[in-house]
Amino acid sequence: MKISRWITIVLLLVTFRFINLISLYFLNHLEIGDQANAIYRPIGFTTEAGAQKKLGIFHAEMAAADIVHVVSGFDLWNSFVFYIYNPGAMTFVDFGALNVRVEKGFSSIAFSPLEVIRLRDTRNRTLYRYGGISLVSPLIGKQVDRLQAHSVTGLVKGFSYMVRPLEKSRYLYILYMVYFFLPLIIILIAAFTVDLNLLAALFYYAGLFVLFNFKQVMVELPFGWLFRLIGFTPEAVVLTAIAIAFLVVFLFLAIRGITGGLSISEKKIEWRGGFIFFFMALPLFLRF
Repeated sequence: MKISRWITIVLLLVTFRFINLISLYFLNHLEIGDQANAIYRPIGFTTEAGAQKKLGIFHAEMAAADIVHVVSGFDLWNSFVFYIYNPGAMTFVDFGALNVRVEKGFSSIAFSPLEVIRLRDTRNRTLYRYGGISLVSPLIGKQVDRLQAHSVTGLVKGFSYMVRPLEKSRYLYILYMVYFFLPLIIILIAAFTVDLNLLAALFYYAGLFVLFNFKQVMVELPFGWLFRLIGFTPEAVVLTAIAIAFLVVFLFLAIRGITGGLSISEKKIEWRGGFIFFFMALPLFLRF
């Protein structure tokens, strides 16, 4: 495949990464309910310096209001960041994916697609906590904790937050339905109308299984609506079994795509490798 096509594929992956960040940011804002103790000003893509400047302006405009002021956005690495000024007493504030106890003064919160939460308080103390929801989380989580051990030790009691389970979210789960169903539809249509070798792109689901919470991303979130419709509440072991069964089916079809597909024309084969590589790499760009 020509270098220009590889560059195009990488640019597409980067584009989808930013679409993912924007989608998480937008859906998380929908997740935030009406609150009596906080007022928000969304500013979209931002940098730390830009957000702090906007927060200063916002604070000046609302100086008379005894209410938490929040400027929210996203950056290159975080799906949402919040810069906060609390003029009153310590209080819990809803930030969509998590509820955080906000101290008096300035503080900030960042939440990445990898579910690394960064909390920085008024005394410039920083706590990093890894979400720990994938098969590789023990290794990554230990590295994060080791790097931040000097900041975490003795300071955990100064931070208090609760992460909202995705299965109980009102909007964030929608993105996980897209993660599961949209690639499946595209791959199957391409495979059965163009080239059965394209079934190899189903290796995408192996990436989801490893990098995400496999029970959530493979079963609980995509099919939660169906479980609620039929009144079925599966146990964790059932979710695990169904997720593994899906993975086995997808891997079988992907391997068949490599070994038993039928190419229709030489022209179609030219972009087959790029199509398969795009979907195999996509979970990495969605997660990091």
